[in-house]
Amino acid sequence: MKTRRTLSLFTFTVSAAMVLGAAGSALADRTAPTTVTCEEKLPEGATRPKLTETFPGEAVAGHEARLEIVVTHGRGETVLPNGFKVVPGSDMEKALAEAGFAVAEASGGSPPKVDRQEGVSEVTTNVVVPFVLLPTKSGKASLTLPQMPLTVGRANGETMTVCTQMHLVTASDPTAGEESPKPHPNPPPRPQIEDWPLMKWILAGVVLLLVLAAITAWWVRKQLRKPVPAAESLARLPWEEALSELEEIRRSPLLVEGPYAELYDRASDVVRKYLGARYGFSGLGFEGLDTTTDEMLTLLKRVRPQVPSLDVVRKFLEECDLVKFARVEPSRFACGDALQMAEDIVRATTPVAPAPGSSAEPPADAPPPGGPTPPPPPAAPPPPEARAA
Repeated sequence: MKTRRTLSLFTFTVSAAMVLGAAGSALADRTAPTTVTCEEKLPEGATRPKLTETFPGEAVAGHEARLEIVVTHGRGETVLPNGFKVVPGSDMEKALAEAGFAVAEASGGSPPKVDRQEGVSEVTTNVVVPFVLLPTKSGKASLTLPQMPLTVGRANGETMTVCTQMHLVTASDPTAGEESPKPHPNPPPRPQIEDWPLMKWILAGVVLLLVLAAITAWWVRKQLRKPVPAAESLARLPWEEALSELEEIRRSPLLVEGPYAELYDRASDVVRKYLGARYGFSGLGFEGLDTTTDEMLTLLKRVRPQVPSLDVVRKFLEECDLVKFARVEPSRFACGDALQMAEDIVRATTPVAPAPGSSAEPPADAPPPGGPTPPPPPAAPPPPEARAA
């Protein structure tokens, strides 16, 4: 009887063990990922880095669980040269979502970290990848983190891929430890920034317009501050200017009140300046005001065709020299005669424009076309004896 009871107990124990083993196998099948998420690739001659992994066995649903990996590798190798990231929509993201995990957003304050530490003979790189537990059902749930690929760059430009292990974690509700959980208030709102490309272009255009307006205003202000040049008076012909200056002397008090010597001096300067400009003596190195009477007469004799009233010019200049250098005191009537003689010299040497319709060539000393037509020269002045009578 005792042997039968022992056999029955043994049979029950074995049956229970088989049932529990089958249940555990079924539970493992439900929590393990159904797709392959990582495949190791080692170049020929490469040594696989050593991985030491740490992952919490329990965590709260909706909270962070960190996978900490210590990678021991050679000096010329770099773990995750481009950082750790999961491409949205990739098979890895889908496998993580199927297993109940999601990689924490880098902007949420807990980005993945890669810390390289140089050793004497080996290099250690600490990799921390935060995951968020997202079970599909409430209560406690067993979740299996799938294998994660780690890219290692070598010194020769090759890359190799090593895989982490699968890790089992028990996710519990956030209120599992509370006897009578109460709802928590909503968290404070977070500011949201909307990308508005049109507004960017509008603001850029406004800024550009403001810059252009500022530059334009500066340029206009600079132009307005420039001194306005005085309007240049139109250059008059030499005979017009000479007659105008002689008329100014005639209207001045010098002809009535004196001093008469100054009147002679001014009239002589007008005539000398006029003759130098009329016949272009400045091109020969002579200015009319700087020449003596002999120099002026010598220059006038060289002019072709011959200068009209050359004797009158000689007489006028010699009388002016007598008043200026010999201190001869002229009378009021002599001053009037001197002014008249100066005007006669200017009119006699004024070039005459050809008549309209005439085919004759203009003289060499004629003014340029378009200038005013000077009056015809008067007859030679009478001798002084006739004027005195």
